[in-house]
Amino acid sequence: MSILQILHISDPHINTKEHFDRSVVLDPLIERVKTDMRSGFQPEIVVVTGDIAATGIKDEYELAERFFKDLRSALELSVERLFIVPGNHDVDRKRYRPTDIPAYDDMKELNDELENEEYRTDLLKGMEEYFRFVAINYPHLKSRHENLVPFVHNYQATCGKKIGLVGLNSAWMCRKSPDEREIAIGEYQVKMAMEELKAFGGCDLVINIFHHPLSWLWLVDMKICRRYFDGSILLTGHLHDPEGGYVEGLDGKYYLFQAGCAYQNSSYPNRYHYITLNWDKKSIQLDFRKFVPGERKWCVDSEKGEDGKKAFSLFGKKDQAAIEVIPERPTMYLNWLQEHCAYMEIDKLREKSEVIQVMLQEIYIPLYAYEPGSKSTKSKRKQGIGEKEWPVDIENLIAQNEYLLIEGHPGSGKTTLLKHLAYNIVQGIVCKGLEDHLPILIFLKGLRNFFKQKKDITARAATAEEMISFYFEDTENRLDFTVVNAFCKIKKALFLLDGLDEVNPEERDIIVNSFADFRIKNEGNKVVLTSRPHGLGGAAINRFGTGRVKILPLNMKQEEDFINKWFQYVYALSSKIGSKNARKMIDEMKVHPSVHQLTDNPLMLTAICILYHDGKELPGQRAELYKKFIENLLYRRFREYEKIHEFLMSLAFAIHTKKIKGVDRVFVIDVLKKVYKGEEAENEKEMKKKLENLFDEIEPRCGVLKFEDGQYGFWHLTFQEFLTASYIVNNSTDYHEAILQYWGDNWYKEVIELYIGYLSIENKSWANKIVKNIIEAEDTAPYNKWLLASRSILDIHKDRRENEVLDVTRKRLMEIVETNVSPQIRAEAGESLGWIGDPRNLKEFVHIEGGEYKLRLGKVKIKPFEIGKYPVTNQWYEEFIRAGGYENKEYWTNEGEKWLEETKIKEPQYWNDRTWKCPNASVIGVSWYEAYAFTRWLTAQSNDGYEYRLPDEKEWEASASGFEGRIYPWGNDWDKNRCNNNETGIDKTSTVGIFKDGNTPEGVTDLSGNLWEWTSSRYDENKDPRVLRGGSWRTHGLNCRCANRYWGNPGRRYYNIGFRCARTPKRA
Repeated sequence: MSILQILHISDPHINTKEHFDRSVVLDPLIERVKTDMRSGFQPEIVVVTGDIAATGIKDEYELAERFFKDLRSALELSVERLFIVPGNHDVDRKRYRPTDIPAYDDMKELNDELENEEYRTDLLKGMEEYFRFVAINYPHLKSRHENLVPFVHNYQATCGKKIGLVGLNSAWMCRKSPDEREIAIGEYQVKMAMEELKAFGGCDLVINIFHHPLSWLWLVDMKICRRYFDGSILLTGHLHDPEGGYVEGLDGKYYLFQAGCAYQNSSYPNRYHYITLNWDKKSIQLDFRKFVPGERKWCVDSEKGEDGKKAFSLFGKKDQAAIEVIPERPTMYLNWLQEHCAYMEIDKLREKSEVIQVMLQEIYIPLYAYEPGSKSTKSKRKQGIGEKEWPVDIENLIAQNEYLLIEGHPGSGKTTLLKHLAYNIVQGIVCKGLEDHLPILIFLKGLRNFFKQKKDITARAATAEEMISFYFEDTENRLDFTVVNAFCKIKKALFLLDGLDEVNPEERDIIVNSFADFRIKNEGNKVVLTSRPHGLGGAAINRFGTGRVKILPLNMKQEEDFINKWFQYVYALSSKIGSKNARKMIDEMKVHPSVHQLTDNPLMLTAICILYHDGKELPGQRAELYKKFIENLLYRRFREYEKIHEFLMSLAFAIHTKKIKGVDRVFVIDVLKKVYKGEEAENEKEMKKKLENLFDEIEPRCGVLKFEDGQYGFWHLTFQEFLTASYIVNNSTDYHEAILQYWGDNWYKEVIELYIGYLSIENKSWANKIVKNIIEAEDTAPYNKWLLASRSILDIHKDRRENEVLDVTRKRLMEIVETNVSPQIRAEAGESLGWIGDPRNLKEFVHIEGGEYKLRLGKVKIKPFEIGKYPVTNQWYEEFIRAGGYENKEYWTNEGEKWLEETKIKEPQYWNDRTWKCPNASVIGVSWYEAYAFTRWLTAQSNDGYEYRLPDEKEWEASASGFEGRIYPWGNDWDKNRCNNNETGIDKTSTVGIFKDGNTPEGVTDLSGNLWEWTSSRYDENKDPRVLRGGSWRTHGLNCRCANRYWGNPGRRYYNIGFRCARTPKRA
């Protein structure tokens, strides 16, 4: 028979303390094994999944070897039949300093450190006794990877099956408790193990053995491991409670069996189990045993399975799915999807004679967001592997999650994203996890008639089934609910629900709750909701909040990709001309920084590409862009251009006043009637017919209106908002009074900003006056009026901003920064201050007294010096770039010069990404070489008697902790609101100096959080990596301590690494 039986135990916690008595739990376990053997059990291997010892010391392992020897004797097994891995208790934590806690920004950084033999030795020094114990007693488990991978073994089972046994070390990062989601196995370790296993040749089955369950690992590490473990069995421990079964997810399928514990005085019931693999019956059987403390004996554990047993199909659930038939997708519906999702909606953005129909597939660029839940973690843990790591393509996030709530600002591409995904699925172009799915695309505003036909009471009780059925009956895109239901049954339905914000507020919760309940009843299917920020709240957050992601603004690379694709498509017959135009536009954008305010979403970028294609010029402000855009559409298409413009403004104002996005034909004709007054001789019937005909001419040609689901509206809300702002300007004499009534209404935020910008084109004095009046009036926390006024002035072209208004705005923003309002509000105020012009001296230095300091490295004498009050900012670093800092080799070290020659870089990484480019924010994405070169340049150009340099790590820590040895720059107690860390919700580097309560007594700012800072010190003597200090916006308080240190290779560039300068008088 093809059978393999395994004895799986875990967590014996063997120790040398007086209370430890092997006869209490472990000896009875051996006796139970003997009893089981007499009744037919015959395990041929023993697997122990960690926590062999209690504290990882030599004496404990000597006791452990005696126990294992007796256990093997009872089983009549040779030493080669025992397979063990380390757990967190097998780490001797006294070998590490309390602050020696591994922290990594991404998996690459972790892999680099594990790959470095010297660093790896330091990381694993707390496990030396464990690996010595293994090497002496179990030579078949000796690691071939300097103790990182415990073992890889090709076991030939008695039945003839080849079993790949892979032991992994999940405990190497363990330094403190609890450590859930703070540890990782690491891709490097898993990859090395799998490559070694592959070298043995093929296996009938792979069993991966490690201590911690997958859920204990960081998210990215867990997903990586799942991919490598696809089709295998996982044996773990740690949680002291046996669990397991078949798991099938997007990252892979596997069996996971978790053993209980077996130690004296456990607060958990002690348990172990047998695993019987039967290839003939295609089954896996678990036989559970449980310790009875009062009787000091082990018995059959009926709590974990009937008669102490639990059985699984050896092939799992996948076999059942494999024979299921995928329902046929309706041709009519697929045709509708292809028709409506194949092209970008720009066919009306051109003059009539040159309509360009652009295939979405040809110019689409992926949109990105962070993993759901990663941007505002609530648990008190460090930022490490994968958490807030790299932004992820949202289409991949949809594939990886059962539900997603996508938040995006106007024009961010929410609808285009869903259309692109739906079209790809229809075409069979899908990412893993969406194969054979039916995309059910529902524009939620299409449910308007559904609620009109329902009375209030019945609407509140409406179900998703009813809404789906109504939607596809009421619209042209026919899809029978029986088809939807068939796909739900096989977990292949993908609901794409677009525009929650476009639904009446009272109806949003009904829709959300209905689809949330539907998702629960139809587990395994996917639901995706999109909305503008103002449409979120209530049920949306309560029911789908854990899947909430925000579409990130386009970065420079995305913009360049789009522009290149756009012009390549438009000039399909001449790729050289297309490339040339794309390059010219990109270059022009770089020399006009203000344009970057307009290109961070796909809608605006599309509009700018069109304008540039037509006129080869770029507008300098948002309102000017829309003005030119509208003029481009109307002037060339209508003889009565001004009249059409007046109508569109009136219509936008009328619709926006009702706080809706679409109206019926009667409403539109009524607005048109007020603009086109008929002649006296015309009767009402003639006038109505004339207006009907006129609108039928305007609607298809104007380029900004659309008819959908029986409603007329603007093809994007942003145009409605701009035209509303234009209407208010053109129909007012007291410009301040005209807009004042809307101030404070969130629905009018964009209108107000565009109003100020539009007004400034023709009447800059009034635009500035309005901002000044709001800024000079009183406001209270959270200072919404002042902040909106500050944002509005940014919509005025910089050449039209009045200095007096800028001065009072700066004053108000400084007032906000100085208050104790939430960090997010201070960050917003600080960013506006940066773009307007920060009045502070951000090049200031602070004197640090010389003397003896008690530091992490011991008592150290430090000579007096000065350190930068702030980290080096973008605006200061830009001076270095403009002065030729990258070209002048005198500023660079020899290694830095080589690095510069190899990389060909001319600016920091992310320099053209405005997310990180606020002038008064810390420069990031700079290597140690660049930071060093900056200080050399500063010394050369300052000519002030000082030598500028990077502080060494002793100076840095002395500046932060002071003579009294503070834990944090401000004192000894952690306060998340005193620095920019992963709990503030800012989620990027912030304006320097906005956390005044986090300053040192001497006045040095931002020494905790915000960004890691380079120092001149080497992490290890005579080795390349340099010391980083301070923590960052991505780290928790533990990494924000004055004593915390980290390292980075000198060529490393990241969005959470910057620097500050130190200086001392030049020697005479």
